[in-house]
Amino acid sequence: MLMKKNKKIGKLIVNTILIVVLVAIIIMVCCNIVMNIQKSHGSRTPNIFGYASVCVQDNALSPDVKDGDFIVIQLTREVKEGDIITYIADNNVDYETKKIVKVVYDSNNQYVRQYIVATSDGAQSVVVPTRLYGKVCVNFSGLAPVVKFFNSVPGTSLLIALALIVIFYPDIIALFKRDKKKSSAEEGSASDSAEENKEEIKENNK
Repeated sequence: MLMKKNKKIGKLIVNTILIVVLVAIIIMVCCNIVMNIQKSHGSRTPNIFGYASVCVQDNALSPDVKDGDFIVIQLTREVKEGDIITYIADNNVDYETKKIVKVVYDSNNQYVRQYIVATSDGAQSVVVPTRLYGKVCVNFSGLAPVVKFFNSVPGTSLLIALALIVIFYPDIIALFKRDKKKSSAEEGSASDSAEENKEEIKENNK
């Protein structure tokens, strides 16, 4: 009775994990598709519900943000001193991510004129509000290469394949068990036939 109960609990845990993995894979695939569509239509800031992702390619903010990190950015203008922001670089192509060390307002303290940002070595530069992309809300250290792979065609194909495996996992297991039972039955039948042949040989020898 206890073994059956433990087996049911184990099965429930496995099914729960599979469902979570499937949902995560579906979300990743959908996000990749949506953001790639936005990029193909010329969007500078492809995002999902106001959140975007960036793969960091420099060590300007080490150890806060470093090369190889995967960061999630909230597209917002509400930033303050101490926030790590991502903004459009002077070449109008790349993005840079640095920490705000000072916010400069106009003479009436109503509007932000510029943000003073700094790198890990203390070098400062100026960012105007129109170049602001958003602020970093989550940092996944070292995950950029993994994310880049899953954003590629082979990576997305792998995600879809994993989703299909998870969906059809119960059927695959059931098929495997059925084949195993069939093999066992065939082996048993062969063994019985061998025994019968031995008995016949013994009878004939007598």
